[in-house]
Amino acid sequence: MKHPKIDVIIPCLNEAEHLQKSLPALIELTSNDADRFSLLLVDNGSTDSSRELARTFGIEVLMDNDATIGGLRNRGVAHLRGIFLLFLDADIEITERWIKTVKEFAFHNCAQEMMISGYPYGYPEDAAWIVKHWFSGKAVSRKYVNSGNMMTTRFLFEKIGGFSEALRTGEDWDFCERARQAGARIVLDEGFSVYHHGYPNTLAAFFKREVWHGLGDCNSL
Repeated sequence: MKHPKIDVIIPCLNEAEHLQKSLPALIELTSNDADRFSLLLVDNGSTDSSRELARTFGIEVLMDNDATIGGLRNRGVAHLRGIFLLFLDADIEITERWIKTVKEFAFHNCAQEMMISGYPYGYPEDAAWIVKHWFSGKAVSRKYVNSGNMMTTRFLFEKIGGFSEALRTGEDWDFCERARQAGARIVLDEGFSVYHHGYPNTLAAFFKREVWHGLGDCNSL
């Protein structure tokens, strides 16, 4: 059986610092199956070296200076042709377990077109105290997958019209809700565990981040 193609779409805005950590691992862990993976960075007008860094690693770069985060992901999907779609944030560190889970998901779910999977972010050992405190014991929703670490099918994505381009944030909650209403299953899998390096390291910055996400969630509601 021929292994299905997987499109990896990474939206970006001035993420060079994080890409220096995330891209080497991504390239290394997909190199043995390079023909199965299409890697694409969709840049939102970075003024740092994000685009140049991605090209250094052999990753294709697409630019859209005016799009929302949902719009960036939609542009990436439209540009590629894989059966499976894998959305990653630029500041995500993947693991060997993650890549193994991705391959297994694609292999076993060719006939399960109405499905979304992934897992909530973990944090690295050197994360700030506020990050560790905030996520310690936090309940995991079974109705939602963050689009910074989400895998689904092109069939489902096109069936529900992709991500909302009107939302500044909360587009992943909206995507999952519309998918569920269309009959899709959302299956969390710990094998998709990743480390998120982009959390703020001060209380004020962390609070500002959560308010920003909260506003987006309210808009999607």
